Amino acid sequence: MHYPLRMSNNVRTTLLDEERGSELLSLVFLVLGVVVGGVHLFLDKQPRTKARVAQVLLLWQLVISVGVLSILFFIGHTVFADASAAAIGWSAGSPFQYEVALANLHIGVMGILCYWIRGNFWLASVIAFSIQWVGSGVVHIREIVVSANYAPNNAGLTFYLVILMPVFVIALLVYYYRANRQEEHERRH
Repeated sequence: MHYPLRMSNNVRTTLLDEERGSELLSLVFLVLGVVVGGVHLFLDKQPRTKARVAQVLLLWQLVISVGVLSILFFIGHTVFADASAAAIGWSAGSPFQYEVALANLHIGVMGILCYWIRGNFWLASVIAFSIQWVGSGVVHIREIVVSANYAPNNAGLTFYLVILMPVFVIALLVYYYRANRQEEHERRH
């Protein structure tokens, strides 16, 4: 069902169109993380080893796709709570939405801190992010199957991204660890 919001240059904007715009936010930040990582590598003076490339790409995925995006989701679930709930197909005013918001804040702060804190903190951040997002994917599946909730931010692109983004970040982390271990082994021998 379409609900007109406003008329602009004879183009009718609908609530559904507005909701689909926010659906693309995760994809934009995933791509932005890759682009910023690519620019970083282009400008980087260090040798472009496999481990260095993985490290830089992972860094910017953690800061941008995990950190900044999760902070934006925190804002969406608090400041724009009713609109966010409608886009997901939830009832407005649920206190659980604020719990989701705080979980997003937690993940966002961890992602941004990855810029300054490295090592096992990256592993902890990837685990926390992945649990939240894959868990969210399970909730989306349940909502689709049980409640036939096909709201734009419950099904479609959103559903695929809540699975794809953790898989991508986990793959980068695993590749970084393996490449780093291999390069350290080669330096020692």
